Amino acid sequence: MTIASDSIPAFPRGIKCRFDAARSVWVLLTPERAMMPDESAQAVLSAIDGTRTVSGIVADLAVRFQAPSEVILADVLELLTDLADRGIVIDRRAVP
Repeated sequence: MTIASDSIPAFPRGIKCRFDAARSVWVLLTPERAMMPDESAQAVLSAIDGTRTVSGIVADLAVRFQAPSEVILADVLELLTDLADRGIVIDRRAVP
């Protein structure tokens, strides 16, 4: 699946990104396993709400981390495309 700047990333049914208070870490829960994303991935994953575009998420991250939008966009697209290829993230626009 191709993720673009105008994509609306979302988690499909059964996949959640949650803060685990007991361990003080963010966890990406899938039916097969739990993953602990690094700080950069967590910033992106926690911004996914199924309504915001990738561009909107990137704009917020650029302000938050005081970094160039182009650099953040490239990293976000790489992360989300990898997760989309594994079925962990979908593009809400492509779902009927």
